[in-house]
Amino acid sequence: MSSVDQNRALKKLEGDKLTHLVFLHEFENTPLETMVTATAKRVVAVDRLVAEKAKLLNNEVICGFAPGISFIFQDKGTPIRLLSLGMAHKVNGTKFGQLSRIVEIDARHFELRISTAVHEGFTVGASFSHVSDQINKNWNLPFTFLGFISDSLLNEELEMADAVVIFPMSAARESNSSILGALRFGKAVITWLDADSPRWMKHHETLFDVNAMSAFPSNTELLQIGKNAAEVSKQFDYVALRNLFL
Repeated sequence: MSSVDQNRALKKLEGDKLTHLVFLHEFENTPLETMVTATAKRVVAVDRLVAEKAKLLNNEVICGFAPGISFIFQDKGTPIRLLSLGMAHKVNGTKFGQLSRIVEIDARHFELRISTAVHEGFTVGASFSHVSDQINKNWNLPFTFLGFISDSLLNEELEMADAVVIFPMSAARESNSSILGALRFGKAVITWLDADSPRWMKHHETLFDVNAMSAFPSNTELLQIGKNAAEVSKQFDYVALRNLFL
């Protein structure tokens, strides 16, 4: 601060008798520091040493701190792993297309891994072909087709996944065991909702509705929604289902 500005500030303080608050990051006993500190209603000093100096001039001194620098997390390229699972004949390619367009404008790298299962009465060959056709037509990024894998391998895939993608032909329902299973596992599920979806399935609260997404969630959001999902879906287990008969 120039001497002219310092004199102007001193005169302002002397003339107006302002009631002011002061934060001291340093204290070098300059005339301006002395005047500002002595006439302040309260002084917050950055640390104990500065506080001790200020207390010689003002009784209303407390020790504070300097807020940490606001570092911005920079994703270094670790891929966001998406796991798709569910019945092969129920894959909704259109919804994969919606998600693909959202992912394509995201700066992060994504890895889609697809596992599938087959209902009794559906042939393996036709099911493989249906999944492949739906994904190839609508997903514009590379993906890995895992095919039919064991429960233990599926469990490993779930543990490594950042989010689970399930797009049935009809919107999410209480009857979709893949969705409820992923929610109970504590994973953020990306699906789609309509008027007949359960009321507890809410976008950005218990899961993500691709129809309401304009951008892909942050890593923090994925973790939080996963926690919310695990909590709310505790009520949907075999014990709760049994109790409905009692």
